[in-house]
Amino acid sequence: MPTPSLDKAWFCFYTRPRHEKKIKDRLEAQGLEIFCPLMKVRVKWSDRWKKVYKPVIPGYIFAHVREDQRLIILKDPSILNAVFWNKKPVIVRPEEIEAMKYVLLLGERMAEQTPEKGSRVKIVNGSMAGNTGIVMKVSKHAVTIRIDSIQVDFVVNVPIQHIAAETK
Repeated sequence: MPTPSLDKAWFCFYTRPRHEKKIKDRLEAQGLEIFCPLMKVRVKWSDRWKKVYKPVIPGYIFAHVREDQRLIILKDPSILNAVFWNKKPVIVRPEEIEAMKYVLLLGERMAEQTPEKGSRVKIVNGSMAGNTGIVMKVSKHAVTIRIDSIQVDFVVNVPIQHIAAETK
């Protein structure tokens, strides 16, 4: 389905290796809406550990642009080509972009918060959302919580990204 010249859509582009962040900065400076999914990772340098942002999808960026702007992006020296499917530029649905942003946000929250055993937390997502409890055990990807409202030692495993420190 061709995109009308005035409607914006999310297009996907191939980039030169390790140019994703530079392209994002350069195109945003031109006033374009660019999404380059990044995550903070800990890397070992020769003399120390450092936290840096790396692309989640190396070699790709996304742009919310009109067709005429898509053609301008293709002229960037670090863009190799648009991503095509059946000889047409791939258009990514806005819901998919929002889903990627949400997952990245959850990943950052998970990295920032590591609850301690005995701390009070609130479940903010999932089928147990709204319940509060005490952290009984913390593993790499989940937390075991004793739920208060049930008034018994009912213990559930909850993904770390589904909890938040309880506020009073």
